[in-house]
Amino acid sequence: MIGECRDELLAGKTHHDKDRSPTTVSHYLAAFSHVLSVAVKEWEWLETSPMGRVTKPKLPRGRCRALDAEERTRLLNACKDSPCPILYDLVIVALSTGMRYNEIRLVDWDHVDLNRGLIS
Repeated sequence: MIGECRDELLAGKTHHDKDRSPTTVSHYLAAFSHVLSVAVKEWEWLETSPMGRVTKPKLPRGRCRALDAEERTRLLNACKDSPCPILYDLVIVALSTGMRYNEIRLVDWDHVDLNRGLIS
């Protein structure tokens, strides 16, 4: 029954009359799976959750977007004009390494090799 409902959701439309995405259906299934897990673990209404036997929809690859040269230039110029004295350096590290803010923030000098230009 759950598989049939999944298929109906995948074939259905949103309230904006657009096709429902596999990601949305996957989120619905995850929410329902959580409810069933609580019914098993906390409420003891079920012996096991049937969600382990339900195939999830195949999800599309995530979007990967990089700044173009003009956007990068505008970003760096705005960082230079910022009152924050380290913003430009943070953004240069982020653009050069792909690191996120918290990753950069938590870098210890023991992990920085200036001679080789590496952060490990």
